[in-house]
Amino acid sequence: MERLRYLFRQSEFHVLLFCLFGALWSWPFVSFSDLARLRTMFLYLVITWALVALLLFLVGWSLRGPPKKTQPFDEIKE
Repeated sequence: MERLRYLFRQSEFHVLLFCLFGALWSWPFVSFSDLARLRTMFLYLVITWALVALLLFLVGWSLRGPPKKTQPFDEIKE
């Protein structure tokens, strides 16, 4: 579980998710040219939005609480 929490905290992973879902919602995947495919397109959009919501929930869950210290002298003493 800590490995997933560590993965979801990485800003590079956030950028990867942004690019992935940006590509999934772009022209080749989302096209409304044929009305017969409208039902399939609706299901595709609902499923991808549900995945985004789940991943955003997991990212928020992983960012809960204070981050763990990695260096012994992180705090500045005055």
